[in-house]
Amino acid sequence: MPGLKALARETRSSIRTVAISGTDTERDGDYARELAQVGISYISGADHLRLALGVGSYPYGVLLDEGGVIQSKGFVNNLEHLESLFALEVFSLSSEPSKAGSVGLVEEVAQ
Repeated sequence: MPGLKALARETRSSIRTVAISGTDTERDGDYARELAQVGISYISGADHLRLALGVGSYPYGVLLDEGGVIQSKGFVNNLEHLESLFALEVFSLSSEPSKAGSVGLVEEVAQ
């Protein structure tokens, strides 16, 4: 997903981006190396994480705070969808300044 790579490049110093795939295929190694070039960690064969995060289908984004608490989530198929996860987080931070800080993004990716 090109939007994920662009976002990871722009936010590398403050946000950890992790791509998760429910499958485990031969192509995963190449894809993991490609994502690592822009600072994205990749976990394959991690369908249990999808279930733990309450994600029904791919591609799906989950924005977590530094404590691992879900701040926003939703279907992500382009950069605008990813940005909307952050817009929801900024909106909630405006009413609770104590939550400010770095956040992590876990994005489910289909292969």
